[in-house]
Amino acid sequence: MLQGMAILLMLHHHFFNDLSIYGGGLAFWNETWVLRFAWFGKICVGIFAFVSGYGMRKVLEKKTCGGFYERLGRGYLICFRQAFGLLIKYWIILTGFMIILFMTGRKAFVPEEFFRNFALLEYSYNGAHWYVGQYLKMLFLLPLLDGLFQGSDEKKFRKNKEIFYGTLLAAGGVIIAVFLAIEKLRHFIPAFAEWMRVAFLLVFFVGWLMARFSVFEWVFRKMQGWNRFIWLGMGILFCAGVMAARMKLADSPAFAKLDFLFVPVLTLGILLITRTWKVIPSLFFPLGTCSAYLWLTHLFLYDLTKELVMGWTKSHLAFYVLQVLFSLLVGGACKGIEIVLRKTFQKKPQA
Repeated sequence: MLQGMAILLMLHHHFFNDLSIYGGGLAFWNETWVLRFAWFGKICVGIFAFVSGYGMRKVLEKKTCGGFYERLGRGYLICFRQAFGLLIKYWIILTGFMIILFMTGRKAFVPEEFFRNFALLEYSYNGAHWYVGQYLKMLFLLPLLDGLFQGSDEKKFRKNKEIFYGTLLAAGGVIIAVFLAIEKLRHFIPAFAEWMRVAFLLVFFVGWLMARFSVFEWVFRKMQGWNRFIWLGMGILFCAGVMAARMKLADSPAFAKLDFLFVPVLTLGILLITRTWKVIPSLFFPLGTCSAYLWLTHLFLYDLTKELVMGWTKSHLAFYVLQVLFSLLVGGACKGIEIVLRKTFQKKPQA
């Protein structure tokens, strides 16, 4: 459900964070508010990161056991499978759409540029694809983060854990000291922090943390027996408060530095509302199931259909709805093909 909401915010953010690109071709009911809401839509990245941290923690909790190194190894195996699954989707979508764009003459085929996009070294074909690399960074750090909070009464487990993280900390300290000592290398430290995009790592960490300590479960236990209208009122208050605060503070379309605070509150508000209005999950869940494909394809579709749709309507709302429908048709088709392929390859041969 949350991913379904996030993908709608993402599409609005990408379509309307700069209204000048339409050159008067669309009529906006209120340009200031459309722009502000588009900037607010950037929170979609935080929602995806939060859900990823939360969900992956639940997966590791069920599937990792044994000694310290065994748990660490299993954690990385799970994350590798998750990463490979996303990369397969990314490579297929990228290759398929770029063949269309090359053949129609919309893009010139430059082998070096194509392979740099294929290898996640740049995202010149589709700016939304930067999050593929970011997600891989999160998955790489996840087993280290999860292992740090793993506990056991076994002496060997604790000893291995202390040796591993002590060595990791010492090695990290030496590397940082070397970079600080050599003047020509100092600029790599802030550059590395920028490349890691710490703001989104923080949201991912908070999602993991709330799953690790069952924060939502604790909140709902404490509120059990409350009148449902109190739940609804608090949910609306949390959501409206986050929207108002973030829209007030955002100084650019890329604003995200406080999303590690905003996203958990917004998520809690949404969950409180859905406890009363149970129809909401059923509306957004289908979008969430194919959200990965909508994310990977929507800007390609936007580039291919933008002028066509603007010829049909001047209303920015109608333009948005049509673009969502195009994305949903293609994303839903991709998801359907994935399901068929999974069933085909996972089908056991009859004895």
